[in-house]
Amino acid sequence: MKNKEVFLTTKNINNKNIVLLSDIHYSNTFNIKIFDKIINQIKKLSVDYIFIIGDLIDNTNINYDVLYSFLSDLEKYGKVFIGLGNHDIYKYNNIKRSLFNLGKNIWIRSNHSKLLNIVDKLDNTYLLDNDSYVDKESNICITGISMSFEYYANDENTDIFKKEINNVNIKLNSKYYNILLIHSPYNVYKVPDILKDYDLVLSGHMHGGLVHPLFSKLFKKNKGLISSRKELFPNYVRGRTKTDYFDGYIYEGITKLSESSTKFLHFFDRLFPKNIGYIEINKIDT
Repeated sequence: MKNKEVFLTTKNINNKNIVLLSDIHYSNTFNIKIFDKIINQIKKLSVDYIFIIGDLIDNTNINYDVLYSFLSDLEKYGKVFIGLGNHDIYKYNNIKRSLFNLGKNIWIRSNHSKLLNIVDKLDNTYLLDNDSYVDKESNICITGISMSFEYYANDENTDIFKKEINNVNIKLNSKYYNILLIHSPYNVYKVPDILKDYDLVLSGHMHGGLVHPLFSKLFKKNKGLISSRKELFPNYVRGRTKTDYFDGYIYEGITKLSESSTKFLHFFDRLFPKNIGYIEINKIDT
């Protein structure tokens, strides 16, 4: 696990320690020992919230009992909030995919009702699908925005992004510290003003730009080797960020090379460490 990142605010909140997870990509080929590694890291920490920022699952034909057991363990250590990513709701059309068209994301709709059913059975876990959770005792509001099938199918088009963000019917209270969970950061930093009402924006999706920690010093802080959109040397794929409107953090994800999106290379995912993210929000006096 990396060092904790601390975000400061003048708003009247209770300080919070937060674990970040994303891009677990649980599937039939997933090594469930990774769940144990995640839990063992969290056990050693003081935790208030656990955020899963999309792509918890990677296939609808999975063992949901195992997933339920993992989430049950997670919520013992803090409130769990799940935002939806593209792989939670949609999946690749494997019939049309091959090693020769990895750059083309051919999506079909997928039913995620079983994931919803699991969350309903849990006591301390919340799914935020274009919805908010307000922690009134701490003056913190957590929102999850889910981008549509059309957005991902159209290569994360910026105009679609702006339209869908504007259409999300969520009223934010400026007295709260407003946190946004949005899976993909791709357009977040292209048009940051559209999210100006948030204090902290948390994302995943970019898999850290596939930069192994051994070679991280060769790259600038937020740059990567390749993005989830198959772009070389992309910006905004990992780490702490800041705009004129909000603070941000892009978590590198648990799985870097998932079975469905890069099946040929999935074997090499074991070369990457499985480190959780850890941040703190602190109130400062003015």
